[in-house]
Amino acid sequence: MMRTLLMRKSRPNGVFCHNDIVAIGAMKATLDAGLSIPRDIAFVGFDNVKYSKYLQIPLTSVDQSTQQLGEAAAQLALDLIAKKVDKPKTIRLAPTLVVRESTIGAAPRSQTTTAKSTKTPPMALKITPAKKRSPRKSS
Repeated sequence: MMRTLLMRKSRPNGVFCHNDIVAIGAMKATLDAGLSIPRDIAFVGFDNVKYSKYLQIPLTSVDQSTQQLGEAAAQLALDLIAKKVDKPKTIRLAPTLVVRESTIGAAPRSQTTTAKSTKTPPMALKITPAKKRSPRKSS
């Protein structure tokens, strides 16, 4: 996919990938084509895997707060088991942008920015209690 973008007359000046692994592959294709990151094309990934900061060109990434997400999911599961939840519940977690050298605005060392708006962050966990099923009739 990245090779196709690189062959276009009007190349993008930035690429936002749906996860860091895809961003790393796209960055490799860009470097293989003799282009510079971030001067020619900037890159942002989404999930902030641990090794993204150790790449030859450290990757700017959106951190999904997977630890918080897991803790919230576990607590909701426990609440469901204990029947403390009787209606759908949505928990929203604000993502964090970790800025590194793969983007033009990167500081010499990585910096983080937490989303200010909590109205519609991209990550939400929704747990809906299961409806009681009627027993199946055996044949």
